[in-house]
Amino acid sequence: MLCFNYKWWLFNTSSGNYSTVSGGYCNAAYEYNSTVSGGYGNTADEEYATVSGGCGNYAGDDYSTIGGGKGNEIYGRCSTIGGGVDNCAWNCQTIGGGYNNCANSTRGGTIAGGHDNTVEGTYSVTIGGGSHNYACGSVSVIAGGCSNNNCGYHATISGGANNTISNANYSSILGGTGNTVSHNNSHIIGSGINSSATDTTYVNSLEVVTAGGVASNVILKAANNTRYRVFVTNTGTLSSVPV
Repeated sequence: MLCFNYKWWLFNTSSGNYSTVSGGYCNAAYEYNSTVSGGYGNTADEEYATVSGGCGNYAGDDYSTIGGGKGNEIYGRCSTIGGGVDNCAWNCQTIGGGYNNCANSTRGGTIAGGHDNTVEGTYSVTIGGGSHNYACGSVSVIAGGCSNNNCGYHATISGGANNTISNANYSSILGGTGNTVSHNNSHIIGSGINSSATDTTYVNSLEVVTAGGVASNVILKAANNTRYRVFVTNTGTLSSVPV
């Protein structure tokens, strides 16, 4: 919608009871207690909806809030978009900024920023940033990176690229690239690794270093629950002692 007139205030509309349009032009507040503070072409279309500024933003459900930016849209109650461009949010979602991000979980989804990120699933799905990330597992997290997919319950991808957690609960990928976890409580540190068992941590290689002149060691537990400290002697012999 374009408004070519020096009397721009004539083109603002506040038709809802107790609705307010404070400034800007071509803005509209249609419902009870809805507010548009300024900017251009912004719409607050439901009760208690607020658009603070920016251009072409649409707050389309009760208690929804858009801070600014351009072309941001809300279609669910109690959602917030801080700013950015062409972001969209549904019920009880939060988008901090960035562009072309979409938060569409059942409730409590969050995208802090980045671009072309999507959260779906049931609740409390979070993407910190990055690009082209997709999270759909309940209480799942993608901290950042690129083209990561997380559909595990309480699962986390810290970063990297092209990593996937597929219906694996309580699992994680620290980073790297091209990793896939498909088993519960399994974890990957490295790149190009596919999980093959539950309750397992995978690495490409592992070096345990010394500290303070004390030999490096690993604690392992036997089937009878006896714990052993496994270490290498100065002559290169692998040895162990119970602890």
